[in-house]
Amino acid sequence: GAPGRDGEDGEDGEAGVPGVRGPPGPMGPAGLPGTNGGSTTYVHWGKLTCPSVPGTTLVYSGITAGSWYDHAGGGANYICIPEVPDYHPEATTVNQNIAYLYGAEYEIGSGQALDGYGDQNIPCSVCHVSGRPSQIM
Repeated sequence: GAPGRDGEDGEDGEAGVPGVRGPPGPMGPAGLPGTNGGSTTYVHWGKLTCPSVPGTTLVYSGITAGSWYDHAGGGANYICIPEVPDYHPEATTVNQNIAYLYGAEYEIGSGQALDGYGDQNIPCSVCHVSGRPSQIM
């Protein structure tokens, strides 16, 4: 007689064993050229100059400043400020008792290796390096 109708689909069987991996495909086209690698700015503490490294330029030099050691409410980190600040024309220099900022000095006991630096301002410089990206971890 004539062939019958197709039956209903059965259940899926168990997965078979994976086959052997094929050869790698062809290499894709080259990507677009990258940038110069970025840049970074950092503070060079204790120096008025930046290291003599290609691509490094001095942004400004100044002195290290921070809050008084036993005053509450000041910042925790030191900052590098210019020795002669360039104030905005509308800025006030009147003390408003909000937060004090003091220049940091070397405090060195007598007979120490850096004895000649006692009570002197701590210099700093802000340096910019091109071609060196930075990452905060």
